[in-house]
Order: sequence, then C-alpha cells, then structure tokens
Amino acid sequence: MNLPSISKELLAQAHHAANELAWRRTDVASVIDALAHNGYLLLGGEVWIVSDTGHITVTIPQTSSPIPGIYAWSYAPSEPNVQDHWRDECDTSAAYNKQIILTLSPEQDTVEQFQQHIWYNLCYVDQDEYKTIGHGL
Repeated sequence: MNLPSISKELLAQAHHAANELAWRRTDVASVIDALAHNGYLLLGGEVWIVSDTGHITVTIPQTSSPIPGIYAWSYAPSEPNVQDHWRDECDTSAAYNKQIILTLSPEQDTVEQFQQHIWYNLCYVDQDEYKTIGHGL
C-alpha cells in the first residue's frame, strides 16, 4: 500500500485494511485537509463498520428500518481538464467531501452496538494516479 503523504499522527489514527485507510469522524476533516494540502484529489468515500476483529462491512444496521443503510458519496471534478487546475480542484474536492460528511449521521442512525465501530474510508489520488486511471489526459 502506498501511504499518503500526511502526518504520521494522522496515519497512526487510521484503520489499515489491505490497500485502504479509514478514520474516525473526529479525525476525518483533518485528514481531508491534509490530503488536499499535499496534492490529493478526494474522489469520495464510504462509511464502514469495523468489528473488534477487523472485519469490515459497508451495510450499516439502522434504528429506523430493518433494511441496512449504505453511506457512500463521490466527487466528480468540475472541469474536464483538471490537470491544469489541480491544486484548486484538490481544495474544491476537500470542501465537498467535508460538507457531505457533515450531512451524514451514521453514528446516530445505527444501532447502539455499532456506534463505536464507525469509520470513514476516503478514496483519493495524487495527480500521477489520476492520469493513470485515465482522467485528465
């Protein structure tokens, strides 16, 4: 796994799962800011429940329904040639992702036994990775 260029403290707060990282709500805004500051575009994310044994599920049991919820979001760059405005797009994607997370309430929506197991997984790429996945060419 290529770890992002953010502080060791923020990396230490992350849940590491294969090639992905997730953070608690209390850390996720700082992580988003650090990622954007270091040139990462945030493409979205999802909410996980991580069990004490490390098992991850994206279906969140709800207090208001027998049907579990899924919390996921995505960000699409506003311009087709984002490479020319990379830093601005990183900042815009950070603001968007933070705003979306503020509107989510999985900690309150889920049953009590899972409330302390909520983590926020973020999808992010640096400029070279963005080129590699076929965007901005």
